[in-house]
Amino acid sequence: MKRKRNENKDEEKKIPYGQNNFQREIVTSQPKFSTMGARNMLKRYPLTLCCIALIWLLCFCHPPQTKLDGFSGIDKLVHVGMYLVTSLVMWWEYSRSHTRLHWAHTLAWLVLLPASMSAVIELLQEYATSHRGGDWLDFVANSTGIALAALIGRCIIWPSQNRRNA
Repeated sequence: MKRKRNENKDEEKKIPYGQNNFQREIVTSQPKFSTMGARNMLKRYPLTLCCIALIWLLCFCHPPQTKLDGFSGIDKLVHVGMYLVTSLVMWWEYSRSHTRLHWAHTLAWLVLLPASMSAVIELLQEYATSHRGGDWLDFVANSTGIALAALIGRCIIWPSQNRRNA
């Protein structure tokens, strides 16, 4: 029985006539992105995706005039708050859908991705819009919100979700 199974596997791996190994890998490899992956993202991270969409919307609309415009630091506090809340939501949804904390995934998805998004938004505000200007202090404020969320997420959210899953 085992031989037949192995023989069938060997037959499937044979290279068709006229193809080299590189062509075979292209033919037999699975696509990296599938619609199932997108569905899983929507199921696992719905609030995160809403927060990210809201950030993109708010960063490119005309800023409203408020009574707090006289306070010089309000803009930076808003940036810290937007990214703090978004990153906390990301931490909560990540910890809810994962049983182990993978440092590489955590660093990539919960720290570097929001920071990269912040940098791209600031560059687009500077060079692609006429009504907004990119400010690197906004990027610093966004990164501060991300760092605070990482600290809170690792010390508070992850342990509380881990106890609940155990």
